[in-house]
Formats: sequence, structure tokens, C-alpha cells
Amino acid sequence: MFPLNDAVIKRVQVPREVTSPLYSDKYVRVNSNCFELKVPGTGAFFACDGNMAEYSIEPGADPEWVRLYLKGQVLVALLHQRKIINFHASSFVYSGRGVMILGETGAGKSSLTASFALEGAGFLTDDITPVVYSDGDP
Repeated sequence: MFPLNDAVIKRVQVPREVTSPLYSDKYVRVNSNCFELKVPGTGAFFACDGNMAEYSIEPGADPEWVRLYLKGQVLVALLHQRKIINFHASSFVYSGRGVMILGETGAGKSSLTASFALEGAGFLTDDITPVVYSDGDP
């Protein structure tokens, strides 16, 4: 289920497109199984069924931006398709309980989590915290 080491992610000339979208705007299309993202100047991304993703890169695109979208939106889409809730948060274990620190970029989530870890808390994640449902409970 997590991590996504069983997901197939491949570069293609033209990625598939979402059919019968439940939501659609200029850049994003989504249905119950699939996610599509088009980023002008960077590329197109497609993720489906929690186990596959395709992407294409526009000529002249910055490879760092492509990586950012693959590790960000595409990863989150694949996890969501597996019924895993994703938070932009860092997390650790303190006194036997899971703790998530949520906040905007630059708010200090990573620094605070690192401080707790240095004082003996168990480090879990940085930047993305997945919450997996087990028997109906997160």
C-alpha cells in the first residue's frame, strides 16, 4: 500500500487523458480513478488506479519542475487513489502517540519536527504525511 514501490511511472510521448471527468478546469481533470494535470511550459501528467502514472515533458522544460510535479501532485494522486489521505505536514511519535505538524510552506514544520526528534521523539515523515485507513479507522 505505501510506499509506492509497486507503482509503474513512465515517460511517454503523450500521456493518457481522463475520460468522463467529475471535475475539470483549465489544468486538472479528475474522475473516480484517474487524475490528469497539464502544466504549460513543463509537461502533462496522468495517474490512475493508484498503481500507474505517465508523464510527458515539454521542450525546454526545467527537469527540476518535472521532478517537483512527479513527487508532489502525481505522488499525492496515486496515494489518494489507494484511499490514503495525504497532508502537507511533518510527523513524529511522542509519548506513544502520532503527532502531525501542519502549516504553510516555510512555517517551520520540518524544524519543529527535527527539534522533537533530536529530543528523543520518533521521526516519521517530512513534508507529506500519509494517513492510512485500517478497518475504517485512520
